Amino acid sequence: MNDVDDNMGEWTEKDLKKVLGDYTAPKGLYDKTKTMPFLGGVTCNVNRLVAGEWTEIVIDYTVGASGIADGAWIKATFKFYSDWALFQTVDPAVANYVSAEYHAGPCADGQSPATVQSLKVRFDQKGHERPFQKAIIVDTVDGYLKPGDHIIIRLGDRRGGGPGTRVQTFVEKDFRFRCYIDPLGTSRFCDIPGDVVIDIVSGQPAQLVMVGSRLVKPGQPCSVRVRAEDSWGNTCWNEDRKLKVTGVRDGKTVYEKIVGLATKGWSVAKLDDLPTETGELEITATMVDHPEVTPVTFFITADAASPVDRVFFGDLHVHSDDTVGTNSTTYNLTYGRDIAGLDVLGYTANDFQITKNNWDKAVEVIEGLNQDGAFVCYPGTEWCGNSCAGGDHNVVFLHG
Repeated sequence: MNDVDDNMGEWTEKDLKKVLGDYTAPKGLYDKTKTMPFLGGVTCNVNRLVAGEWTEIVIDYTVGASGIADGAWIKATFKFYSDWALFQTVDPAVANYVSAEYHAGPCADGQSPATVQSLKVRFDQKGHERPFQKAIIVDTVDGYLKPGDHIIIRLGDRRGGGPGTRVQTFVEKDFRFRCYIDPLGTSRFCDIPGDVVIDIVSGQPAQLVMVGSRLVKPGQPCSVRVRAEDSWGNTCWNEDRKLKVTGVRDGKTVYEKIVGLATKGWSVAKLDDLPTETGELEITATMVDHPEVTPVTFFITADAASPVDRVFFGDLHVHSDDTVGTNSTTYNLTYGRDIAGLDVLGYTANDFQITKNNWDKAVEVIEGLNQDGAFVCYPGTEWCGNSCAGGDHNVVFLHG
């Protein structure tokens, strides 16, 4: 044994014979399986989708060197906090039908084919562990699968006449299907290396939205942001469009300007030069040469009786993908500052899921986003308690 390389993945036929003596096995099977990932691998037919679109997604699982025992399961999971339309397995002519099928891989010389008789598929909103709780679960029935076989999962299977599946309606960079396999049929799952990663992006501009303070003291500066959104309310991206902005007070036009949306990144424009004399300013923005995009009207009241220079806005409960949320901490907090126009923002990590490494990274991001006199962001946690013991609490740290 000592004369043979301890790394079995590099053993030759001669090495095997030296250890085992004469043996019988399908010809070439060892050479085939030793190069395969032990738990197999997953591929997908798409890597980019538009939020809210209807489509068919094909997830192809190749059985690894471990094979799959009789009665084993495979799961394709995704995060619970997604509004992806719920899958069904009853009617192939109806939306969001999900199916699973077995495709045999080639046999080595002398190898017996797999004995699996059928696959059963179901959808469970809480079929796995948080945060990847939503699960498409496939059961193998009355037989095993051999290395190199395939299980094909179709989300929104259109072959029966259905329209497909409706993708979640909000954007997400690196949306993930994480697949798990129970190779021994013991209900103990291992994650299959290599998630299915899909960028879910915004659609074409459908409407304009304006945000800012609605109440200021006369003469105080007041910024307003105008953004283009798709039909689902996602801020558009990389839209080189022009806006016509007008401001009317007491029936007279007191402000008029052509502004461009940001040509790279979020499609937003910031207005810093609005007049704030006493009275109500009616601001209207329209997209130039695009009448199909719904315009927006916004009102700012300048009143000397205001108890503050302007009204401030905040959100002290914002998750990200380092716990149960979606999108990165940088993405979400930057969106709150630069697009939503918030003045105060609180990052909220779930206490039982956040790691020290991710916490330290988040605090570093927060410190980089803070702007003296313009924007304040606090690190915080969601102290997750059982409802019968008082429920969840927001914990806001005034420092990192």
